[in-house]
Amino acid sequence: MTINFNSDIPLESHYDVVVAGGGPAGCAAALAAARHGAKTLLLEYSSCLGGMGTNGMVPAWCPYSDKEKIIYRGISQEIFEKVRAGMPHLKKTDVDWVPIDPELLKYTLDKMLSEAGVEIIFNVMVVGTVTGSAASSGRKRITHVVTAHKCGLRAWAGNVFIDCTGDADLVGLAGIRRLFGDEKTGEVQPSSLCFALSNVDMHYYHCMPHLHMNNPDGASWKAVRSGKYPDIKDGHCCHGVTGPGTIGFNAGHIWDVDPSNPRNISQALIKGRRIASQ
Repeated sequence: MTINFNSDIPLESHYDVVVAGGGPAGCAAALAAARHGAKTLLLEYSSCLGGMGTNGMVPAWCPYSDKEKIIYRGISQEIFEKVRAGMPHLKKTDVDWVPIDPELLKYTLDKMLSEAGVEIIFNVMVVGTVTGSAASSGRKRITHVVTAHKCGLRAWAGNVFIDCTGDADLVGLAGIRRLFGDEKTGEVQPSSLCFALSNVDMHYYHCMPHLHMNNPDGASWKAVRSGKYPDIKDGHCCHGVTGPGTIGFNAGHIWDVDPSNPRNISQALIKGRRIASQ
């Protein structure tokens, strides 16, 4: 693809490292690069960093320990401990299924990446790539990534491009084959739309062990068996106290969602919100 950047697509600055996607992987990659002295750019589709822990409202961190000690170290542990320290109802010894305050996580990531010198561009979508041949090997490599935002199309040059989009969007746009779903059936892991409830009676909540997702007699499984909620197919129900009187939920699976199909994703989002309201 030949592009005249002066007249067709304006060319932005050149970077040592360009990271596409500001979820956990993208933030860690950008932080590591910047802290080692690389001029680093992070391109994020939404208006905040954190991915599923912020925009996705996933209510808790997966366990950080092996029941004896923390086993996730480095940047991951650093972010985890900063957020945990800002939530007064949590203890330093809490390391497994610790609730996430999404607003605090947003602020923490903004601060950490900015202090490291990472340039962050929000509300920008990767829509294309420009490729050339590497001088040393002759293999095709990405030389620029093309994005769309409020100012139109822009191209960003870099030495290294890291795809942290979650769906390998940068890889696909570069014409590289992506693998999708189960090797035999093509089936993907079911999706769930997270949500939060506020003004919860916390005494009542803590007296409800039947909310546990592995309890076949729990409230979520009873709802499935009642037949009153045809959109709810299973009793999956993760939850945690994310703030005073506020419970975060990851509940209700949606099957056959194709993350590469905008129409399919849109319908899944509508269905997920419908499930949450039930």
